[in-house]
Amino acid sequence: GKGYATEACLAMMRLLRQQPGVKRIGTFVDIENKASIRVLIKSGLMHEGVLQKWMKFPNQEDALKDCSVYVLPLSGSKEVVQGVG
Repeated sequence: GKGYATEACLAMMRLLRQQPGVKRIGTFVDIENKASIRVLIKSGLMHEGVLQKWMKFPNQEDALKDCSVYVLPLSGSKEVVQGVG
């Protein structure tokens, strides 16, 4: 790509960070979806772990897939993310 997904993800992260009461921002992604993983990393999310046989995706075979969990550390967290504003 052209960076549209990353741009949209960054905008969503900024919006969510401005919401009162939001303590944690996170998502999961099929571990085989390398393009989406790159978007999450470029958007400042950090890999937290793997959920094994977690989700069936309607556009794929009818099997539970392993998913990676990504989170965005927020202010007050011990973790610091560079480049997310």
